[in-house]
Amino acid sequence: MEVFYILRDKIPLRVWRKKDEDEIICQNMYRFISQNITMTEEIRFADLYLYSKKIDAVIVGSDQVWRYKYVANIEEYFLKSFVSGDLKRIAYAASFGVDKWEFPLRQTRRCAKLAHTFQAISVRESNGVEFCKQYMGVKAVHLLDPTMLLKQSAYISLVEKDKVPESKGNLLVYILDQSKDKEKILDFMKSRMDLIPFTVMPAKRFENVGSKQLDQCVYPSVTTWLRGFMDAKYVVTDSFHGTVFSIIFNKPFIAIGNKQRGLMRFVSLLKTFGLEERLIYSSDQLTEELLKSPINFEEINRIHDSERFRAMNFLHKVLD
Repeated sequence: MEVFYILRDKIPLRVWRKKDEDEIICQNMYRFISQNITMTEEIRFADLYLYSKKIDAVIVGSDQVWRYKYVANIEEYFLKSFVSGDLKRIAYAASFGVDKWEFPLRQTRRCAKLAHTFQAISVRESNGVEFCKQYMGVKAVHLLDPTMLLKQSAYISLVEKDKVPESKGNLLVYILDQSKDKEKILDFMKSRMDLIPFTVMPAKRFENVGSKQLDQCVYPSVTTWLRGFMDAKYVVTDSFHGTVFSIIFNKPFIAIGNKQRGLMRFVSLLKTFGLEERLIYSSDQLTEELLKSPINFEEINRIHDSERFRAMNFLHKVLD
């Protein structure tokens, strides 16, 4: 399978980083991609029409590709530039990311027209199904984030192939947006659990220190990140995918709701697995009872297997 790499014209979260800085900060991620994913050269939106007659199908998703305030050229993520009439257009676990409709009327009409050219649409949050019906007049189904289509063993094999050393702790702290309240949550956990905190984040944030300490801003490898979940006995995170991989690796966790990055992702995911009580919004909600309450991972894995089957059946059916 060949993967097309589409270069965005604008990436809001990285406008403050130069390309050479980005290459240093993300060097481990780029290495992982080069070793594990077959890709084309970079392709800009303006050139997509040249490729649309050379392929049989195109899938858009997942993540917040349909979140209006995050994505420049939103119509391109409804596959505007793929002009071939015979091309299968599919959305897999595309995410709007929010609980209220953000699209202005003009963009709603344009994207709705494009959505009607899709052979099948799936979304990552349950409210996305209603968004598609109400604002675009199309049918959609709610399916798992694609990271959950792989079994735990597939991720472990990647770690073993890279021979990643054991993590230096067993309480994984994966926090994307620091705050004093989140420090309170972590302090509460450390005072009541005999665990050693560790993280899988850079030593420093580029937005805090700039290019002068660039070597301290390098993200760890994907497999080091995965190893963190393998070794953890407990996870605290404000990350959607941190929550996802806690479930995949059967680790007890506390998820801190992150409204800026898309809260509906957390709500919908945890509702699917009956884990809504693991989501908190402030330190006031964290109790020792919640912290130490067990998770029935046998039931979680049963749900995961069932949802994985639904998702794979969706893809096989539309691509067959």
